[in-house]
Amino acid sequence: MFAYNIGLVLHIYGESVSFSMHENYLIKKEVEYCLDIGNNWVTRYFFFFSSYRGGVQRMFYRPLFNFVCLAMILAHGLVEDQQSKMGLVQALFLLLLLLSLVARPYRNAHTNLINVCLNLLFSLVAFELNLKITGFKSTLFVDKYFFGMQVLESVFVWFTVFVYIILIYRIKATWNVNKAYISEVTAGQELAIAYILKAKAFKARVLRRREYTEEDAHEMQSNMEVLEKEFNRLATKQPIILDSMLETMEGLKQMRKNYEGEPDIYSFDYKRELDGVVRDRPKVYVHAPL
Repeated sequence: MFAYNIGLVLHIYGESVSFSMHENYLIKKEVEYCLDIGNNWVTRYFFFFSSYRGGVQRMFYRPLFNFVCLAMILAHGLVEDQQSKMGLVQALFLLLLLLSLVARPYRNAHTNLINVCLNLLFSLVAFELNLKITGFKSTLFVDKYFFGMQVLESVFVWFTVFVYIILIYRIKATWNVNKAYISEVTAGQELAIAYILKAKAFKARVLRRREYTEEDAHEMQSNMEVLEKEFNRLATKQPIILDSMLETMEGLKQMRKNYEGEPDIYSFDYKRELDGVVRDRPKVYVHAPL
């Protein structure tokens, strides 16, 4: 678990453009993935930290939460004194509560509210258990009432969360990046998106066929011309699909350079050649004619 979270921290740090522009960059990649004009969302594992807003304490909230959970396990395993153990656990729960209140890490406000409520419940339970262990005297802290009180608290908070989730469903709350948002941020870019999809389909077809013909060269030139035209039209507006358009154009240029510069390498069909070798190889044993 420790190695996993260290790896997660390094991944988030390595993939982040900047702490301040984190959310805008993720939204751009999310939109590209939804439109099928970019795969960075999946191939670079942005979904590991895509639910969190920008800022160090927010972007790294997930590994921080996991490290606190690991610290609780170590506290239970290494600290023998019950009072010290419970005090340490209570401090860790309080740390999570303060972090969730101050940072409000999630991009979705409903998720932040549920997170705060649950952290508040766990902090309250840990506080009551700590009082119980230290010998606090009260009628409610008698054994037959104490655990009943904690059950009621937990049931109340979880029932409240359940009702809130139903409310979210009723008001039709949606994720930040939905169909309406994508339509809004890509307004006026529909033609460019269609050209990108067409160019990507052309590239995939050539790579799958492993053959670059004269017709492909003409289609390549046509794709490059329309993409460059759309790029010049939209460049000053800084559209959300600009990165995907540049990546597509660079990919086409590199493919044309490969197929036209080294046709013997890039147009070589390894599977067909291997099939031919297997089919035409000299036979070791041949039946003698009757």
